[in-house]
Amino acid sequence: MKELGEVRSKAVTLLSRREYCRQEMVEKLISKGARREHAESVVEQLSSRGLISEERFSKALIQVRVRQGYGPVRIKYELTQRGVADDLATTCLAEWNDSWTQQLTRVIERKYGDRPANSFNEWAKRANFLKNRGFTTDQIHENLEKYRKLSQTE
Repeated sequence: MKELGEVRSKAVTLLSRREYCRQEMVEKLISKGARREHAESVVEQLSSRGLISEERFSKALIQVRVRQGYGPVRIKYELTQRGVADDLATTCLAEWNDSWTQQLTRVIERKYGDRPANSFNEWAKRANFLKNRGFTTDQIHENLEKYRKLSQTE
């Protein structure tokens, strides 16, 4: 892509498929053959027109990752790796604060069903899996402890 118009056209085509953050769009355009200065210029123009929005991108990514069973720590890390400002990532994730426990319960039930962790090693294995999914230590301990108590009373 040699012309600025071609770069703009490619960016709009990409945006028609999904949301992009600024950094990701610049990298994508460069990978498609655009010069860095053209890519940055086009991204700046599209951002000023509201076609590229870090907030929309963040909310869309959070929604996808929540559906995939990931927790707030992992999602925030992914957002910051993609160039989203830390405070914006925190603000967007705060909208989900009330649902992390439910999300964690769904992940546990999907992965382990109603089988209780019968040993410390099994409990630790589950805790490690959930930590890698991006849930906080407090969320994991609270939920696994509640799950263990429920399974012992049955």
